[in-house]
Amino acid sequence: MLETLELLKISTREQDRVEREFNMGGAQSADKGHGYHVLRVQENSPAHLAGIEPFFDYIVGINGIPLDTPESRVLQDQLLANMDKEVVLAIYSTKEQELREVPMIPNRSWTSNPGDGLIGLSIRFCTYEATNEHVWHILNVAPESPAELAGLIPYTDYIIGTPHVTLHSENDFYEFIEAYTGHPLRLYVYNSDFDACREVVITPNHAWGGEGALGCGVGYGYLHRIPKTNKYHNSQLTYQGDLKQQPQQFNDQSLPVEKSHPSMTNTDVVTVIPTTITTAPLIIETPAEPPETNRPQQSQQYPNYHQTIHFNNDKVPLDP
Repeated sequence: MLETLELLKISTREQDRVEREFNMGGAQSADKGHGYHVLRVQENSPAHLAGIEPFFDYIVGINGIPLDTPESRVLQDQLLANMDKEVVLAIYSTKEQELREVPMIPNRSWTSNPGDGLIGLSIRFCTYEATNEHVWHILNVAPESPAELAGLIPYTDYIIGTPHVTLHSENDFYEFIEAYTGHPLRLYVYNSDFDACREVVITPNHAWGGEGALGCGVGYGYLHRIPKTNKYHNSQLTYQGDLKQQPQQFNDQSLPVEKSHPSMTNTDVVTVIPTTITTAPLIIETPAEPPETNRPQQSQQYPNYHQTIHFNNDKVPLDP
């Protein structure tokens, strides 16, 4: 991605490219790139106190060094080398479409469990290409429907993913719902009023007495994307020739995530799920694929659904 890995230095050509890609004020947002996707943030960890957000945040640099390949040990090496000293992470938010700097101090004193890591993150290296486009906006919710019973909130809830499968295309969502009708499904949902994520369990079925398997309308496209909060407006990177700036102050805010997620256990430094790195500080987990039985071969057109998402996350097998 970047042609030079010199500490605190980016070539002029690469600087221009980065500025174009992470254009904070222009109409074109950064929709392509790679980084460490934040899947979970431990409560009261350094990452939590620094305001790192799961699902939306990607770690793209540390101490001025870009993180552009999954084979690199830069992230874990920098954390280990700077234990109890401040490091500065470059974080790209797909929700805010902004790049910001986040200072924090890796340490082991924040937890009594050594397996919680130095900063309290579970991450996975992947692309964030167009992830801000792939969301379902919950519109109307029918009374007594599976959507209402699951607690989906009309107009302020956005479905951003599921731990069961990765949805690659428009038809994947329809097929997923149809294949597992009658099974409890876990969805990751963001609420714009509370600026927070939660996990929702919903059981799609066609026997609830109304239209569709979920009983709610979903909007997709430019008019239905997650609205920006501009909460990082004062912490954007300006790229004056390198990734590093003076540390800035951030509010203590993050998104709540269930503590008992079965596929995001933390390890010595950070948890990487999955990646090609096989060194001691990290444990590599390969989540099981969901069953493929009874998956429809052709797409199903639901009257209350229009599009799908592609959300990079680990896969959790469905309950039998």
